[in-house]
Amino acid sequence: MRDLSPWLGSAPEGLLEAFDRYEHALVEGDPAAVAAWWVPGSAATYAGPEGLVIGRELITASLAPTTDTRPTWDGHDPGVFHLLPIDAQCAVITLTMQEDTGGWGSETQVWVCRQDTWLLTAIHTSPPGSNALDTRLWRVVGDPLVPGARDGALAGETLAVSDLLAVAGQQIGAGSPAWLASSSAEDWDATVVSTLLNAGADLRGICRTDELGWSAFGVNPHYGTPPNARAPRRVPGGAASGAASAVALGQATIGVGLDTGGSLQVPAAYQGLYCLRTTHGSLARDRVVPLSPTFDAIGWLARDSAALAAAGDVLVPASLRLAPDRDHNRVVVVTELLALADDDVAEAVGDYARELGAVEESWGLAELDSWVKAFVTVRAAEAWREHRDWLVGRTDSVGPAARDHFLAGAAVSEHEEALAAETVARAGVRLRTLVADRIVVLPAAVSVAPRLDDDLVAAEQANLRLTCLASLGGLPALTVPVAGPGLPRAACLVAAPGRDRDLLALAVRAQSSMEPGGRQITVSDAV
Repeated sequence: MRDLSPWLGSAPEGLLEAFDRYEHALVEGDPAAVAAWWVPGSAATYAGPEGLVIGRELITASLAPTTDTRPTWDGHDPGVFHLLPIDAQCAVITLTMQEDTGGWGSETQVWVCRQDTWLLTAIHTSPPGSNALDTRLWRVVGDPLVPGARDGALAGETLAVSDLLAVAGQQIGAGSPAWLASSSAEDWDATVVSTLLNAGADLRGICRTDELGWSAFGVNPHYGTPPNARAPRRVPGGAASGAASAVALGQATIGVGLDTGGSLQVPAAYQGLYCLRTTHGSLARDRVVPLSPTFDAIGWLARDSAALAAAGDVLVPASLRLAPDRDHNRVVVVTELLALADDDVAEAVGDYARELGAVEESWGLAELDSWVKAFVTVRAAEAWREHRDWLVGRTDSVGPAARDHFLAGAAVSEHEEALAAETVARAGVRLRTLVADRIVVLPAAVSVAPRLDDDLVAAEQANLRLTCLASLGGLPALTVPVAGPGLPRAACLVAAPGRDRDLLALAVRAQSSMEPGGRQITVSDAV
């Protein structure tokens, strides 16, 4: 342990011993020993690079082992140690630490004395390198990386582009070191990127994605998991995980990516963002790494509806205009879809739907499970067909989750794919008929963001029952954060193909109508 004798004269009795034993517990990685030095319940707060963690139980889980958080005072260069007694029952300790590999971090601890025992009530920490490039989030970044055209409609906006889209002069990494190593610098931007640059937005950088666009949670086996600032120690959502995190953290104003079956919708829901998945086929997907062309659609995220709509004004074709018939503004919420979500999510989305004046109706949807199965089959078969030439001889370089998905696609026979494709086609017709000229409200995800150690396979399967619907129908889908305490929750609004601008207009009018007492809007004046 470090020699703390110089502070013995000024320290309240027992404080330095408590500090020393706490640091030792961190080194040992013993959750019970760490927890013993924190005040119980929600009075304990820990603010670090992953966000704010509240409550002794969650803090203990996030601090042990210490390799996930910061170097401890014990065993590292002590730097500076400063003790400030506030009174006999409270003191503040501030210290700096140097990692073995270099870089200084700092930490401020607030200690209180309860029944003659010193306990931590708050910590704020900045680990070494906390201001450096976060490679879990960005692959390439600049200030800007590519400047936009001067005086365009999007001047002042900054872009975070998912690493599936081409940027001239840069390689596409697709979330895979092997893909990056085998790729060459792109000659041209993807059309969606060049359109935004020509409109004045600056390209901030290229963001991490789930490997080759697979998965819905952002857990990349090669580069790590981008942080979820709105839900610390929980998944950010994927496959557009990096772009969503960049926007949520304020490092870009617009995140652009590809949505196949919730790749943008899920991270938007988990991080409290707005998102639009466009009508299938309405925007060019050239120079974009595909996953499943039958379902792939361009989309983007933003922290507010105004930025989302500003990008839509530039990207959405002028032919996709607002619906002239006010009857098209009717909103419905489907009982069966609402019931797929956890109770807290269903309640928040249901409240939001009622504020929109939604009418509740039943769709039956006895065929939903067969739709999901067909979606998974076609997606897997197409993904294998798109990438098999590259994958042959490289499957060992791909992480286990993506590899399993691709191998499942390789095992799909032509007959199985044809049958699944027929089901997909029938599902699309059925969904477009059900949606008709209405706007349908459903949960964007079945739950709040799962923890990193939750059963993510089960969570993905549960989410697909909601997120595949827009993909099956080729529908535009708008993700909107909804009110509620705690972690972010979101609604998804879907409409008939071509009604992208209707959904964007609804998002803007709804957000601008929010009052401190709650959202005060009606559908007739929202669209």
